[in-house]
Amino acid sequence: MISEAGIAVPASYSEVSRHLREAGILDESNARLFRRIVGFRNVVVHQYAAVDLGLVGEVLRGRKYVDIARLALSISEWAEERGLDP
Repeated sequence: MISEAGIAVPASYSEVSRHLREAGILDESNARLFRRIVGFRNVVVHQYAAVDLGLVGEVLRGRKYVDIARLALSISEWAEERGLDP
């Protein structure tokens, strides 16, 4: 999406939050959340470490997934407003 918008061509998922922040799409707080999401994704997908089930429980009990959904919706709306495929 950011490549299509002409913002940047990230070399990795970990660079995406920085580009979104620098483009003004995310504020620092949301960029930090995005980085944490990418880090967790990397643990799960690439098995860099064991998944912290306590952290998963904390996210579920604290309904922190709502923040993740809100962030995804915000990025998706930004893209759709510009005719981009999120």
